Amino acid sequence: MYDQRSANIRAGRGDVMEQIDSSCKYFVIKATNSFALEFSLRKGRWQFGNQTEHRLMKAIKSGYSVILVFSVQESSHFQGFASFSGRVSSDRYSELESQGHGRCSGTQYFIDWIRKGNVPFQATKHLLNLYNDKKKVQMSRDGQELDPTSGSNLCKMWERVPKSSENERHVG
Repeated sequence: MYDQRSANIRAGRGDVMEQIDSSCKYFVIKATNSFALEFSLRKGRWQFGNQTEHRLMKAIKSGYSVILVFSVQESSHFQGFASFSGRVSSDRYSELESQGHGRCSGTQYFIDWIRKGNVPFQATKHLLNLYNDKKKVQMSRDGQELDPTSGSNLCKMWERVPKSSENERHVG
């Protein structure tokens, strides 16, 4: 379940962007509010709706590295991306319970934040998702998979986020 590439991504070894490739699957996660996202940045946990959780676990079981790209609803930005390994957290945080859109199992998972900071939708308008009828990546719904090229290119957008912005806690 935990391959060496995923471990290197989570540990920040080497150039993260070089390690993200077509053996990764990318998913957009829509946070319902900035408080939950800020909590996740501090605790490294997230809770998904059933459909999203099923998609993510299927990708993990198929041997893919999974990258989650976060956006707070109505924010007009992406706020960062994290790796997902499928590791279940035994802790349960009420701050994340509102994130399971629709029905959810209540399971909370560890996630490892790779990059954070605001990337405006305006900067991503050229990225079209082949897995979503070539719609702009900013139009993705919660749990939407991105094709490998648009997912990788979206993650590379954080190379342009100044380090001071990346270290700020406020998102949204």
